[in-house]
Amino acid sequence: TIKTAAHDGEHAGGYNPKANLITLMQEEEAEATILHELMHAATYKALSNKSVASGAMRALLREVRGHLGLDSHYGLSTVHEFVAEAFSNPEFQS
Repeated sequence: TIKTAAHDGEHAGGYNPKANLITLMQEEEAEATILHELMHAATYKALSNKSVASGAMRALLREVRGHLGLDSHYGLSTVHEFVAEAFSNPEFQS
């Protein structure tokens, strides 16, 4: 489900995995925000378990952080943000 809400001053959108709910909080770049949050919805369960794929994504994230530094991009903050940014943000991809 996707809903809109008042902007919280910090986030453009959010994903609540317990409710399987995407919230859009600002209209600017709404398509990019929805795509990012849809990536969270599509990958949350797989990244939250101890699967081989989850382990591989976490290892890749550690490697990228080693090259770029933890604070160099929002997409390096967690494995969930890493995957969502990797699939939805052309700037992060480059």
